[in-house]
Amino acid sequence: MSNVLDINTYNNSKNGNTSSIIILSEHSQQQEQKLEKCHEMEALFSGLNNFFRDDDILKESEHSSELLGNLIFTAYLLVIAFGSIGNLLTIMAVLRNKQMRTVRNFFILNLALSDFFVCTVTAPTTVYTVLYVFWPFSRPLCKIAGSLQGFNIFLSTFSITAIALDRYVLVIFPTKRQRQQNLSLIFFSLIWLASILLAAPLFLAADITPIFHDSQCGIELNLCNEQNERWKELMINKEAYTVGVIILQYLLPLASIAFAYSRIARRMGTRRSCRYANGGRDSRKNSVFLNTPVFGSNRSSFCRQIASGGATSPFIASDNGHKHSSNKQPLVISTNGEYSQTNGNLQNVNPSAEILLKQRRKSIADRHRRTNMLLVTLVVVFACAWLPLNIFHAYTLLFNKLSKTASFSVPIFALCHLTAMCSACLNPCCYAFFNNNFRQEFLAMYRKLGL
Repeated sequence: MSNVLDINTYNNSKNGNTSSIIILSEHSQQQEQKLEKCHEMEALFSGLNNFFRDDDILKESEHSSELLGNLIFTAYLLVIAFGSIGNLLTIMAVLRNKQMRTVRNFFILNLALSDFFVCTVTAPTTVYTVLYVFWPFSRPLCKIAGSLQGFNIFLSTFSITAIALDRYVLVIFPTKRQRQQNLSLIFFSLIWLASILLAAPLFLAADITPIFHDSQCGIELNLCNEQNERWKELMINKEAYTVGVIILQYLLPLASIAFAYSRIARRMGTRRSCRYANGGRDSRKNSVFLNTPVFGSNRSSFCRQIASGGATSPFIASDNGHKHSSNKQPLVISTNGEYSQTNGNLQNVNPSAEILLKQRRKSIADRHRRTNMLLVTLVVVFACAWLPLNIFHAYTLLFNKLSKTASFSVPIFALCHLTAMCSACLNPCCYAFFNNNFRQEFLAMYRKLGL
């Protein structure tokens, strides 16, 4: 009897163990199926996350698509590296030397700070949004990323414009120094206020759009974009905002920069002509005039006298800076190289003195030509750097054709955006490295490092 019970007990325990094994096996299979499903979903969404997957040109070649992504990533990396280094050197040059902390250098510092943050903060985020579809970060970062990039771009553009206008006031109205400083402080405040106000709609309109959520696999897919519903809640719609940005961030600054630098170039040319022109009658008599300072409204009359062969300047500067009449004769170089005052009929002037003056005029002309080239470069760099991106936005706004080929619009946008980001690399060269004071400060930092 006991043997029968033992056998039954054994059979029951065996059946129970078998059931447990079956349950564990089924659970294990479910886990494996779940993991396999999650891996398949991850692979699927990883493929969907590539912006270049359906490119009209590259869709036949996965290798070409990957190559394009790598090229764009490398290009952004170079822009970020060079832009960060150049702008950081500019920032350090102003901060480490008290003599560099002038009102005008603060505009360059402002430009360097905005470009530095473009390279180190907003550009890396832009790289991810260019290469990938889904947003892996939080909602606050989504709102901050777009608005911060817009703020830095506005700040950089307005700083460039303020530098041009500040130089214009300095050259065209050189006697109003106190007013210039006050105007510079007003410019400085306005560009920050305008940048914040123009970037505010981007912060309000940006938000996360949920696409897919699977708690079991831990997969959450979101888009970070500007939502039409948010734009409708604002006082201005997206189309009007885009047009306003094109005007305020590109067209108006470009016109201001071109106007300011063209006037500066003309004024510098006029001053050079006034200072070093000696009329036909004087040159025929071999009289050599030195630099005569010209002040105020009498500059034009002085130039007219020089152009007509006039021998004297109606005004000269006294020690206290006031103007007074002068009946003195022109200052000339005598045969022995000394200065003397005559009626302009000096005989036997040393030829070497005239050669020296010609060399000096040539040096001034070369410097003037280099300055003009720099002014032209500033305008061309700004115009060429920001033109493609603004054309892209205008085309998208006016024709709205890129929505049918959204995958191809991303490489185009990346190219346009990269061109604009190149301005962050070129600005330190144009506004700091070409400046003698900044160059000396850079050399001082280089020597301090002992390189």
